[in-house]
Amino acid sequence: MREILDEFGVRRPGNTYVTDNAANMKLAMKDLSWLGCSGHNLNLVLSHVLKDVRDPDQHDDISEVLQQISVCKGIVRHVK
Repeated sequence: MREILDEFGVRRPGNTYVTDNAANMKLAMKDLSWLGCSGHNLNLVLSHVLKDVRDPDQHDDISEVLQQISVCKGIVRHVK
């Protein structure tokens, strides 16, 4: 990890590095200032909360969230 950071010239005193919370990333960053990505954490929470919810009509309270997820998935498919 240090070689890669050095190659791109981004390993400097005072830097804080942000990655997902995977064990390998935590280990690779153990001697550096590191934070888990809050966006990744939020994605994990939402994935767990919404994993069993499939039909927006059955869940009026979160139908807009489910619709937004569906739209985003369509955009990702299109871009890929």
